Amino acid sequence: MIENAHIHFITQRSRQLDDLSSVPELRRAEHFLLRHVDPAIRSARLGAHLKIEDEKVMKTVVDAKSRLVRLRDALADLQAKDGAASRSRSPVFRGGARSISAVLGR
Repeated sequence: MIENAHIHFITQRSRQLDDLSSVPELRRAEHFLLRHVDPAIRSARLGAHLKIEDEKVMKTVVDAKSRLVRLRDALADLQAKDGAASRSRSPVFRGGARSISAVLGR
């Protein structure tokens, strides 16, 4: 994981996409908030309570926590205001081929 952070990041995002793809579209926003964003916020809050002596690292952890909380608030607000109306439909590709996955490059 530490040796190759890029591959770890891509693998984790791919797992998130697979997980979200298995959920009906109308429940995806709630599922994303509960299963992906909320656990990240809990981890960030725990990290922000650690006693870290390096001020630069501590500031980075606190900033990440604040960013995640703001993201969660914005997504929850969007979901509460009928988030389905704010999303555009996926394009239909000609020829009936599968849609292209930007993450996997296919």
